[in-house]
Amino acid sequence: MMKKILAMLSAAVLGCCALTAPAFAEETAAPETEQTYQPGDVDMDGEITAKDALRTLKGYVRTIAGHPDIFMTDEQIELSHVLGLETPGKVYVVDAQLILQYSVRKLAGWTQEQLDSFFPYQAEQLKNGPWWDKKQK
Repeated sequence: MMKKILAMLSAAVLGCCALTAPAFAEETAAPETEQTYQPGDVDMDGEITAKDALRTLKGYVRTIAGHPDIFMTDEQIELSHVLGLETPGKVYVVDAQLILQYSVRKLAGWTQEQLDSFFPYQAEQLKNGPWWDKKQK
């Protein structure tokens, strides 16, 4: 007799929880917002690390093999373009190198101000250097 009462009480509690849970979830659900990522955050985890450099390098190898879309999404390819000088849809080895340099400098204790200026500075150096002029002609 006691088992039947406990079973009925358990069923009633579970039933009440099942009915109120969706209503509670709807009230407390946060509105979906589109996440924006910093250039270089290729794995889209919120930080620029050596993992991002490795993913970019793997994407570069896939690009050479003619299959960039297998390893990286279009958004990830765009995030790999840390210089802002690259052709859309392609992955470049220089980006992997710069992402790795950025992550090492971050580990070495660079300030956020220094890190924020790292990619723009490198872009200017490449854009104004002889290598860039030869490739653009």
